[in-house]
Amino acid sequence: MTVEGLEKRPLTSQSKLIGHLIGLAQTVEEVPRSRAELAQLRQGWIDPLRAARHVAPYLDDERDGADFYLIAKLFALHRKDEKGMTLGKAFQKLYEKKDKAESIEKRFLTVLSVPREQLDAHLRNAVTLLDSAGIGLDWGRLLSDIQAWEREGKPRQHQLARDFYYKPTQEEENSNEN
Repeated sequence: MTVEGLEKRPLTSQSKLIGHLIGLAQTVEEVPRSRAELAQLRQGWIDPLRAARHVAPYLDDERDGADFYLIAKLFALHRKDEKGMTLGKAFQKLYEKKDKAESIEKRFLTVLSVPREQLDAHLRNAVTLLDSAGIGLDWGRLLSDIQAWEREGKPRQHQLARDFYYKPTQEEENSNEN
């Protein structure tokens, strides 16, 4: 038990991987090797084994492999971590920033509709777009979403769509400002 009376949970392999990636990004200015390490991750788009040094130590289960490699490659393209910023919320922010451009909504809906086998390319384009707009992502949440992509009924895609289309009431907006 901790001081607050809550048990400390062990870190999952997912959170360890995300922590490692964020650590690389945070040290990129002070540690020249970090820049090279992120370049290695980007090379994972050509050959996933180039990213193995950073991903393989965190794999507990072979089934997670493709998802872990994907999140590492995506992170190398866009290192801004923003807790609570789901893909749906990030696209909603981009949509507002781009004066509600219909093309943004279409691109988001396309990402939600693709099967897992096609998700890599669509997420790469989406993450590059968010990076160009300076909008971060919650990388742990994105990994979790990817891992649940093929669940029956597509509950994660529905949640991401809610995040995109949700409009807070005036009362909620006022309470967030305080």
